[in-house]
Amino acid sequence: MAKLRAATTERASVARLLDPSAFVSNDSAASTPQQAKHGQSKYRKRQVVLDDIAESTLERLTTVLRTVTGTRLTTSHAVRGLLTAVAPAIPELSLQRPSAEATYLPNNAPRFDSERVRFERAIAGMVRTALVRTM
Repeated sequence: MAKLRAATTERASVARLLDPSAFVSNDSAASTPQQAKHGQSKYRKRQVVLDDIAESTLERLTTVLRTVTGTRLTTSHAVRGLLTAVAPAIPELSLQRPSAEATYLPNNAPRFDSERVRFERAIAGMVRTALVRTM
């Protein structure tokens, strides 16, 4: 006999991606402060939608870092490195006044590509300004 949906503990992968509690471990040993002292991290999978240009840029970044370091680093390594570089600028970013282009979130549908590109360039400009001010 099939189980009722309410009684089923398993969820679809999309539901797990959208549920922040899906990443919380039920293992009490995993959340002990002693483990955090040793520098171990919990890894979380994130899914990002990229257009062709962003995909190409991310691939170029990963390839250049592989070449320069002489390692087989992954895209995850490259993104975590990029986030580490940007992290000090986040407080400065919160102090900025956004341009008009950055205050309107466009739809991701293809017919809104030009609006989306303007929005993302405005966001990039804000990040760039915050990085310059923190260096």
